[in-house]
Amino acid sequence: MKKIYRFNYGDYAIGENEQFYEEMAKNGWKLKNRGQHLSSFVRSEPEDRLYRIELSSPGFLEGADLPEEQVELYRECGWELVTSSGRVHVFTALLGSTYPELYEDPKQQAATLKGLRREYQLSWIPVLILLLFQFFLYSSVTYHSSSGWWADFTSELAFRFYEDTAFIILAAVWLLCATFDLIYGAIRTTLLYRKLKSGKPLDHAPKRTKFDHRNLRMGLSMLIVVAFMHWGAQGLSYREVPLPLESDGPYILISDVGVEGERIPSFVNGQESYLRTNRSLMATRWRTYESVKLGSDDIWMYQTVYQLPDSEHAKKLALLQLDNAVFARDASAFTKKTHPELDLVYYTNIEMVCVKDNYMFFIEIIGADGKYNEPVLDAIASLELN
Repeated sequence: MKKIYRFNYGDYAIGENEQFYEEMAKNGWKLKNRGQHLSSFVRSEPEDRLYRIELSSPGFLEGADLPEEQVELYRECGWELVTSSGRVHVFTALLGSTYPELYEDPKQQAATLKGLRREYQLSWIPVLILLLFQFFLYSSVTYHSSSGWWADFTSELAFRFYEDTAFIILAAVWLLCATFDLIYGAIRTTLLYRKLKSGKPLDHAPKRTKFDHRNLRMGLSMLIVVAFMHWGAQGLSYREVPLPLESDGPYILISDVGVEGERIPSFVNGQESYLRTNRSLMATRWRTYESVKLGSDDIWMYQTVYQLPDSEHAKKLALLQLDNAVFARDASAFTKKTHPELDLVYYTNIEMVCVKDNYMFFIEIIGADGKYNEPVLDAIASLELN
C-alpha cells in the first residue's frame, strides 16, 4: 500500500487542516494518521469527502482521548473517527450526505478550544526561557570581556560555539522554530476562540493567503534536519590514535621542549598518550595527552590546538580560553607577555595560551612549575603551519 507524508498545519488551524485533508482526498490520498507535524496518506480512489476536526479539552492529568460515548454519537450521526493525535481528533464523512455538522452553535465549539488555548497561554513561560537562551547565545558569540556569572555563562557558550558549532546552531534553529510556533499558535488560537465566542462560525474552507504557515513549518523543519546532519558529520570526524613519537601536525611534543624521558601511561588511570582530532564548522582541533618519566618525576602535557578561519578568530578564542582554563578558571590569573614570532601569549606556571597566525594553542604542563614555558613558546614559534 503506497503511503506518503505531508506537513500539516498546527493544531490551531482547524479550517486549514480540514480543507487540506479534503483536497488530498480529491487527489486520491486518504488520510491515515496525523502527527504533530506530519500527516500520512494512503493511495485510494479520488473521493469528495468532508473532514471535521474536534479538539478535546481534558482536565489536569486527564487523557486527551474523546469519551467513547461522544465518538459513538458522532458515528451514529455519520462521522467516522479517522485518527487522533494528542487533543486533535479527525472525523470524516462523504460529501453530499445529510449528516449534521458537529457543531451548529459556534459558542459550543469555542469551548473545545479552551484546552488548546490554556496550553498556549502556559507556553509563554518556556517561550520566555527560549528567548532568553537565544539572547544568551547571541551575547556569547559577540563576547566582550566582563566579569561575574554573566561573563562566565556567555564565555562558556561562545567557547562551545567554536568547539561544537553544529550543535549550537542546531539548538539555536530548534529554539527559533519552537519559539515561532508557540507564539504564532497562541495568537491564532486566541483569535479563533474570540471569533467562535462571538457567534461567528468556523470557516471550513478559508481563503489561501501568501503566508502559508504549513510551508514555513516545513522550511524550518528542513533547517533543523540540515543542522542535525552537520552535527552528525562533526561527530563522524572524530579520530583517536596513539600519540606519534614525532609530531606530524600543528602540535608539539614534550621532547620538543627539551624533555628527554620515557613515555609512560598515566599512573592515575593507565591512560596511554594519545592524539585526538575532530572538526567543527568553525575549527579543526587537535588534542594530545603525553606523560613521560624524567628521573623520579612524571611530566604531563595536555595540549589543544585549534585551526580557525583567521587570526582574529584565533585571538578571540584565546581570550575565551582564559576564562575556560582548567586550573586558572579566570583570565586575571594569567600573565601577558610578548614573543617576537607569536601574536598573543598568556601564561601561568601550569597553563599557556598563545596564538600564531590562525592557530590557537592551549597547553598545560603538570610537574614542571613553569620551567618549560619559554621552550614551549619557542617550539610553537618554530612550527610550520599551513
